[in-house]
Amino acid sequence: MRPRKVTSTDIARILGVSQSTVSRAFNPNASISSKKREMVLEGARKLGYTPNAIARSLTSKRSGLIAIVTDSETNPIYDEITRKLSYAVQEKGGQPVLCLADNHNMERAVNKAIEYQVDGLIIATSHLSGKLLEKCLDYGIQLTFINQYLNEVKGNCFCTDNLLVGEQIADYLKATGYQHMAYLAGDKGSMVNEERWVGFRDRLLKHGANPPLYVQGTFSFQSGLNAANTIMNQFKDIDAIFCANDIIAVGLLEGLKGYPEYKSVAVIGVDDISMASWPSFQLTSYRQPLEIMINDAIDEILERIETSEEATGQTHRYAGELIVRNTA
Repeated sequence: MRPRKVTSTDIARILGVSQSTVSRAFNPNASISSKKREMVLEGARKLGYTPNAIARSLTSKRSGLIAIVTDSETNPIYDEITRKLSYAVQEKGGQPVLCLADNHNMERAVNKAIEYQVDGLIIATSHLSGKLLEKCLDYGIQLTFINQYLNEVKGNCFCTDNLLVGEQIADYLKATGYQHMAYLAGDKGSMVNEERWVGFRDRLLKHGANPPLYVQGTFSFQSGLNAANTIMNQFKDIDAIFCANDIIAVGLLEGLKGYPEYKSVAVIGVDDISMASWPSFQLTSYRQPLEIMINDAIDEILERIETSEEATGQTHRYAGELIVRNTA
């Protein structure tokens, strides 16, 4: 016969505290003295007690689940964002549920989140559907966007200031003496791509520099690889290239190796993925402030879940920093 599981009622009775005190001790955000928390946790450990998340959700009418919808693309920045989001949710007392938007199929990912009756949904993908996300609001699910937003959907956004990204890279390249610059774009229609381009272009024009060349691409290694041939064969006066992200920049650097003159061409990316610092690349890149951005996003959505407040559609923008290496 299986032994009976120890309950929170047992812990409260044995330790001489209320059941609510036991519950607060296991909630990292609850108000309880450190001494009492430690006493309850130590007593629970000795008695072999762990909280029952399912029972707790039935009592609180909340699942404690936070869904994270992300692209399944082979871009390391999504892996890093997903990992940091998951850790932050767990550390603050929630449970992350990963929903992959495979082949940009966001509908399946969001419907899966709704099936699990999540309390909150964090969108960390560049492919959005306003109609689909409105469905989440109908189910009372709180929405947060990372590095993306939709004006027609009530969800708060936490993102790198992408206009500033373009402006700071333009300032750096102009101050370093480059004259003929190009922007190697990501996916057409992407808000992130558009804002980086506008910031870059407008700041260069403000400096009185030559208008930058715009080369349409996608957020992919292959796009950068293909662009190397286009730029080096058709626009030989280009001496600096700002890539919409690091994966494009890495592809571009690989493609440029086929041209002896490529070493005089500056290349800058965005994201500062781990690959950027590899000896074979040493890519100059704009690092996003993911740590603070993600922590703020999790704090804010958990507070909305706790208070049942609606999102205001507010966008929180964060400045990153340019990490200078060998490519520019």
